[in-house]
Amino acid sequence: MFNQALRAALLDSTVFDDISDEPESMFRSMAVVLLGALGFGLGWWSIFRTDAADDQRTALLMLLFVSVSTIVMAWSVFAVFVWLIGNKGFGSSTGYRKGLRGIGICFGPLVLWLLLNVPYLGFPLALLGHFWTLPMGVLAVREVLELSWWQAGIAGMAGWGWGLVVIPWFLVLGPAFGEFG
Repeated sequence: MFNQALRAALLDSTVFDDISDEPESMFRSMAVVLLGALGFGLGWWSIFRTDAADDQRTALLMLLFVSVSTIVMAWSVFAVFVWLIGNKGFGSSTGYRKGLRGIGICFGPLVLWLLLNVPYLGFPLALLGHFWTLPMGVLAVREVLELSWWQAGIAGMAGWGWGLVVIPWFLVLGPAFGEFG
């Protein structure tokens, strides 16, 4: 699993052929998504925990739960956008599950959100990990759905934008800054 996630992070396109041919790789993709989700959730939890009052412990636990759940949901949203745009818009015939497996392995760099509380380097490294999922996702879309680069770019950016930018902002960051800000 870690080998495949590392190969995907290094933009090795052959990893997506391996993943898309093995239905059991869904569990490995899910494990990578869960690790990235835990990194995201624990990173934001560590930021808001430092200034939280004692009566906000329940809200902090809810923040952690919602953060992890949001990234898992983002994986599904990313895959839905890719599947809809790729299959309905660009004529690919790839199944949803195959795309879900390919996109899931791209969530590995989200684990860098664990470093969010590190002074000076934490936030840039976390953002780098977050943004690095975009080229990985576009490559996954290109390889798994067998689209051209521009088609994969459109589908990948739409899925990444909604799944990893819009949804986390409205479900995690906006409410967290309102509660703890």
